[in-house]
Amino acid sequence: MKKLKFLVVNGNIFILLLLGLLFNSCNDPFSSDLEIQKTRRIEGVNLENGMLVFDSEIIYESVLSNISSLESEEANSWEDTNFPGFISQRMKFDNIEESDIANALERKSYRSPVFSIIDNEGELQVYRNIDSDALATAANENGVLKIGEHIYYVGYEHIIKVPFVSKSTTEQWINSNWSVLPENAKFYNVDRTITRIADSRVNATVHDCHDEYRNKWRGLAELWVTNTGSIYSGTGARAKHQKKTFGIWWAKNAGTIRLTVDGDYSQYLNEANTFYETVNYDSGIRYNINKIQWVWYECFSIYCFFTADATITVDGSNDGYNFDCTSS
Repeated sequence: MKKLKFLVVNGNIFILLLLGLLFNSCNDPFSSDLEIQKTRRIEGVNLENGMLVFDSEIIYESVLSNISSLESEEANSWEDTNFPGFISQRMKFDNIEESDIANALERKSYRSPVFSIIDNEGELQVYRNIDSDALATAANENGVLKIGEHIYYVGYEHIIKVPFVSKSTTEQWINSNWSVLPENAKFYNVDRTITRIADSRVNATVHDCHDEYRNKWRGLAELWVTNTGSIYSGTGARAKHQKKTFGIWWAKNAGTIRLTVDGDYSQYLNEANTFYETVNYDSGIRYNINKIQWVWYECFSIYCFFTADATITVDGSNDGYNFDCTSS
């Protein structure tokens, strides 16, 4: 489980803005021929034309804090129960297929609204654009949501914040791939650090075909830190099981997988308020999944800056083969 801290700095409560969003799909969610479709299950949050709309920054911060501790299946249930028909970026990424990777390569595009193909230490790997599970649950499949009177697009490298004008204007921004924007649009760079601290390809000792398996499957552990000023910041660790397709590593379910962590992180707000915390975690054995993510701490409405260090172990099995690696 994720551990949550509640922070009061010098007796003041800080609330800034968060989250970015974008929307882009084959179907036109902003078609002027259709009435706006609304679904409300949580007070202050609507589902409108495929994206979540938070009435205020306070409601946004409250909802994301509440869902930040949900496991993947719990988050799926949260989406289905409260917003039937909504597809989050988290859910979309969990269901990408080989054809999605092939299409990205055919377009010669290593960036999509859902994922990015990144060169990490000489190997290409597929990453979800949003590290935070909570934020990826609130943003639609294309990384878009609305908070108060602003539309947000959350991409891999930056976040765009634009005052909402109308659904037709929003459609124009999306169709231009966010290249045609008003002068009052704001851009926030995403300071992202992903450290590949443990990497294990399954060790096979019998039969030549095991070499092919060894070259195409692996267990991977990562320590991650994302700092985006007042928009979003967080840190944590994750264990992944991956398959190599078209020369690119991407998520594929393992029979079993387990994550253990022993580390620490610092959370900086200002010179007078820096916090240090140790973290220990054992996920236990999980079945038929491709990732375990444990978030140590996240800031959804105040400025935070994180640093982190840890020893992480990922182990598991797949198709009768074991993988087991520990960071040094």
